[in-house]
Amino acid sequence: MSSNRLEQGTLAWARIDGLADDETPFAFGGAKYPLRVKWTLGTHTVLQIISAFQTSTAIRTSVQNQFEVLLSAREPGQVQLRVAVEIEPNAKLHFYRGARLYEDRATVVVVEGTQLLQPAIQPRSIRITPNAQIQLKPNRADGTFALRVPQQFASQLTIGGDSNAVLKAFSIGDAVVELQHISIPHNESTFIPISVCIIDF
Repeated sequence: MSSNRLEQGTLAWARIDGLADDETPFAFGGAKYPLRVKWTLGTHTVLQIISAFQTSTAIRTSVQNQFEVLLSAREPGQVQLRVAVEIEPNAKLHFYRGARLYEDRATVVVVEGTQLLQPAIQPRSIRITPNAQIQLKPNRADGTFALRVPQQFASQLTIGGDSNAVLKAFSIGDAVVELQHISIPHNESTFIPISVCIIDF
């Protein structure tokens, strides 16, 4: 799988690279008879399985008997993805121990896309005047994220305050604030554009 943690509205892929530890990808022991591949989900509200060959929402392509599928993250939650490969009876001698069924499972977690609750906008852009400040509040639990200003913008912006979430602006120009998830092992950051400008009324 490309990732087992997805943001709502994003895509990932899952594929079969082999049936056993001693099988090379897609060789499958040189079997001459068909394999039946079946992808299933524990629930269909969190993820949707889409054919890797589907290029339009108007045309539906079956996901059965495909070695690779796309996963569309629909709603926040957790779901188990299961793939089963059934070997036709005439082909079972081509495989390790003559097994008829190979299965694998993976748990996929879908989280809500990162956004600010205060101000209540998607992370597109924040406009602020020089010498002003604003409290930022992401849609993540306290202690799971960190806000910081990249070094090259330190002369324009600072992040401070009790919860280290108060944005202060100084000089006019464009900058960014990094919203970094610190509760997960891999780097996952969202950059929020900040425009420091004088606003005329």
